[in-house]
Amino acid sequence: MLRRTAFAIVFILLLNLILCANVFAEEITTEQTGLPPEATVKSSEQATDGTAKVGDTQPTTYVKRLKYPSLSVSAISNFFGKAEADYNQYTKEVSVAYYLRSSQGVATTQWSLSYDPSVLKLNTKKNTALTVCPNMGEQGIINFDQKKGKVTYNATDIRLFNFEIDGMPFVRLVFDVADIPEGAPQITKIDLTIDTLVVADHKKETEIVRNFKTADLSKLGVKISNSTVLTESNYQEPTTVPPTTAASSPTPDQLSSTVDEKISETTVSSEKQSPSKQAQPTSVGKGKSSKPEANAEPTPVHRGNIWQAAILLIVMTCGMAALMLARKHLMLKLMLKD
Repeated sequence: MLRRTAFAIVFILLLNLILCANVFAEEITTEQTGLPPEATVKSSEQATDGTAKVGDTQPTTYVKRLKYPSLSVSAISNFFGKAEADYNQYTKEVSVAYYLRSSQGVATTQWSLSYDPSVLKLNTKKNTALTVCPNMGEQGIINFDQKKGKVTYNATDIRLFNFEIDGMPFVRLVFDVADIPEGAPQITKIDLTIDTLVVADHKKETEIVRNFKTADLSKLGVKISNSTVLTESNYQEPTTVPPTTAASSPTPDQLSSTVDEKISETTVSSEKQSPSKQAQPTSVGKGKSSKPEANAEPTPVHRGNIWQAAILLIVMTCGMAALMLARKHLMLKLMLKD
């Protein structure tokens, strides 16, 4: 009987130690964080989300606009119209296209094009007979003189070249832009000169251009339309107003200035506090500090878990009852022996 009683006492003590250790661990965690466990988890999640959002909203590097275009190009011709465009310092390629539409097919043509080779470069891989005059293709003969900056072309076909469809380039060239110093803008031109342009309708031929001279189109029974197109301008004049960004995408400078303003506001507000709200100095004596100020926030008290307290109370009550019964049983035995 004594063995059973001792085993019950040891079991009750171990159970009490486990429950007390669990409660003590929770109290230490709360004291270290100063907040309940739920508040600690929420605050860490908010910090993680905030960091990710700031990283996503960082903008790219801004490019400073020049006060003038780095390159200005004029495309002219003795037959086609004129086109002009301005480009910034990051332009690496410029294309020009001369479009022709004719109610009659082209029987023969001969033309030459000049440009400044110090500003524009012609790559023969980008400009072939198939790309320069796609409607005439390999039936045309093209020659490049890159040193002089000149291109010559001629083509003839009795079956006629069809230019009755809009958007068909008569001449199209792609130029590479040479390296232009930032402080030395360039103004250049591309000049297309039509030497010969003859159209026909299987009955008779009509000379549109002969020996560089253009005929009076109003007196001819041919409907002709032409146009010139350059790569669209990408130069934009700078403004005195600084570039604005969306509220969700602040610039790095704006982010740093906002942080500085918040810090300065916090410092000023702390300086403007009344003396009654400022912290009182602590007095050193016998290892004890002065009383805490009345307006300080109370330290959070951990109340524990109600179920753990109930279980602990029941176990202790059962243990006490078992001890009392065992003691009473032992006293009865002793009295019977006497």
